[in-house]
Amino acid sequence: MKYVNNGLRVCWIFFKTVLWELLTELISVIILTILFTIKMLQLYGKNMNSQDLSSYIFHDLEYDPVFFGCLLILNIILILVLYVIYHRKEPDMLPFERKNCISKYIKGYICGLILFTLIWLISLGLGGFQVELIFKHGNIAMLCLFFVGYLFQGMSEEVLFRGYLYKRLSTFLPLPMVIALTSLLFAVMHLGNDGISILAFINLVIFGVFTALIRYHSNSLWFIGALHSAWNFTQGPLLGVAVSGNGNQQFVLFSKLSDTTTLINGGSFGLEGSLITTLILLVAIFAITKKFSCIEKLICK
Repeated sequence: MKYVNNGLRVCWIFFKTVLWELLTELISVIILTILFTIKMLQLYGKNMNSQDLSSYIFHDLEYDPVFFGCLLILNIILILVLYVIYHRKEPDMLPFERKNCISKYIKGYICGLILFTLIWLISLGLGGFQVELIFKHGNIAMLCLFFVGYLFQGMSEEVLFRGYLYKRLSTFLPLPMVIALTSLLFAVMHLGNDGISILAFINLVIFGVFTALIRYHSNSLWFIGALHSAWNFTQGPLLGVAVSGNGNQQFVLFSKLSDTTTLINGGSFGLEGSLITTLILLVAIFAITKKFSCIEKLICK
């Protein structure tokens, strides 16, 4: 009976987590769609017919980098609401401690940037991409928009999966199961992304394990939130790689897929679907589990 009850509790917590994620995204999309449509009508209303408007709402907005950047920023709703609901009553639910928070965040961001750049350089060296410099002064505003957007987006996912979900499950499940379940659901939430593959799904699970282990050892969301943000920002806006299947975010470099195997470049899903990412993340997990002093000092202080 105990296992049945625990199973039901897990299902209920999973349901609430997925519902929260979907609702916040839906609300954000609706708000931004209305605002962008109003702006478009103000600018071109006299020259737009119903077909043009329908095409703009259901097609053009999906590929509008400004719309996508604003959508990332609206993820702050998730952070603020969860923080207000849980942090004061249960500080361990969302551990945003004040001590050394700035240094933890900076170190996490640098680690995320270095980690993904390393993966990209290995793939580039193996012929995974043809790189083109596309930066121009007009891209600075978009870079800033996506930088801020990914600050919120990366942290919001960590708040949801390594904050709320992790803590809820840890009240009645052993740590290995908590890490496995949070990582699995994190990967499941990306199943609708373009270019998803079996290896990409496995890598998302491994990334979830990696961040969950950091959460466990540091008991903080600052480091992993920053790492996740830098990981995504480095992929798309800086290096021009698809971010979990989401393209159209290249502002500095454009990494065009070569004809090599997708094991090297991850295909249309991006480098998160490559074998290189698998190996690098497994090495990182090994370093964390072995508790090397330099690693502990990095993530815990």
